[in-house]
Amino acid sequence: MRTSSYPLIDISPIQGLARISQIEPGDGHTLFVDADGALHACGTNSAGQLGDGTLVNPSTEAPKIARIAGLPPVVAAAAGSAISAAIGVDGSVWVWGKTTNLATGAASKSTTPVRVTQAGGAPFDAGRVGEASGTFSGSQAGTLGSATVDVAATVSTLHRGKTGRVYVAAQTGSGLFFLGANGWVPYTSVAAIPPYLSGPLPRTVPVRLADGQNLSGLGGVQLLMGYGLGDDTAAVTEMLRAGRYQTVHTLN
Repeated sequence: MRTSSYPLIDISPIQGLARISQIEPGDGHTLFVDADGALHACGTNSAGQLGDGTLVNPSTEAPKIARIAGLPPVVAAAAGSAISAAIGVDGSVWVWGKTTNLATGAASKSTTPVRVTQAGGAPFDAGRVGEASGTFSGSQAGTLGSATVDVAATVSTLHRGKTGRVYVAAQTGSGLFFLGANGWVPYTSVAAIPPYLSGPLPRTVPVRLADGQNLSGLGGVQLLMGYGLGDDTAAVTEMLRAGRYQTVHTLN
């Protein structure tokens, strides 16, 4: 059996980072986007790719975690070879590190984020994210006599890690039912709507509602899924205001 000649590298937690929703590795450095859209970086910094205003490389004994200032909340980031880039929630595009002057073609270094502009100097706009809706889906395998039914929510990048509530509902001819910790509960105007999940919102929330079960008599029932930001009733209000819910499947 052949073994690697490379020594094992100790793996230890990176101190100073929390609620990270996106990790973008580059050639020697890494970018981290947290749940609030703030951008952090660690690794080599020979061209200013950590974006902290310096060209100082971190110590191998105490890795430096830089928080990159001067950016709007970030929805996407990328780390390359001595260069970093990000897109803000407002559609702005930013680069720093080893960059190239678009007018002259000359190489340069920027230790802080620089907004990308078009020819003529107008800011480049990648498109505003605004009120992100998330995406929702549902599927059914088999007939109602032996049905497997799944629904799922994919949380927007802007909302991952934030406190919220995910709701699963069934609309029948006679009323509305919500799936909570104690099973399906009928909706009433005086009771709080039970969430399927509460707390920091993950990237995806898959829910299997039936696994080869006999659902005869439930044809036409509509399944809905959505999520809102906040606690308790605030999450319901925010979900309805943002329209962040959808009918994902009708049992058939």
